[in-house]
Amino acid sequence: MLIQPNKAPSRTPQQQAAPEVDAQQSQQAQEVPEPAEALVIKQLLDSLGHKKHDPAVVQLLMELTYSNTAEILREAEAINLAAGGTGAELTPQDIALAASQQTRKHPEPPTLQELHALARVVNRQPLTGPSDKQHGIKLPPVADCLLSQNYQLRPKPRPAPPPQLPAARAAGSPRQYYAVKQQHDKLSTKIPQQWQPAPDAAAGSVEPFAAPAPRQQQQQQEQQPMAIDAEQQRLQDMAVTEEDI
Repeated sequence: MLIQPNKAPSRTPQQQAAPEVDAQQSQQAQEVPEPAEALVIKQLLDSLGHKKHDPAVVQLLMELTYSNTAEILREAEAINLAAGGTGAELTPQDIALAASQQTRKHPEPPTLQELHALARVVNRQPLTGPSDKQHGIKLPPVADCLLSQNYQLRPKPRPAPPPQLPAARAAGSPRQYYAVKQQHDKLSTKIPQQWQPAPDAAAGSVEPFAAPAPRQQQQQQEQQPMAIDAEQQRLQDMAVTEEDI
């Protein structure tokens, strides 16, 4: 006895058309309806002669439309507030004024006639033709060309100028400056005139280091404070600092 495989049951025409209907319904459910603005933009493109275009063009134009509209509404709200309104209810005058300001921010490009007029003005002076004496790459004049090696020399630093003397010393101030001078590796032992002994002490038979008389000693003791003050003042005037030297 032969065993026959099971056969699938036969389907009616209505059952065969049911899956096609379900597929169409699911496809329609997945398709998102286009907004009215997209339809208007497509109609504008068709009226301008652009029958075929990328779908992204419609989306970009919609974004541009929304951004311009939002900016115009913000300008209209600011105008309404400046006019004393609340900003919640905009008037047609506010919208018109805001739209005019928006057009001023984005000026229109020049027309084709204006571009032709500008080109005629620029092309009045013809361009210089190529030179017959030179072929290939056109170089600047020979004086402006670098035809040899270029050496950049670093100059030596100049010696520093000698220090200037103070203004008082250069002008010959009456103040005297005393310093130890070195001549031929020998120190000078010359005593200034102010430090030399008086001529009365050197004249006569009085010795330079002899003991003074009692009366003379008393006079010296009385004059000693005054002499010390005068000597200090003189030393201060004669003092020489390292900066003065």
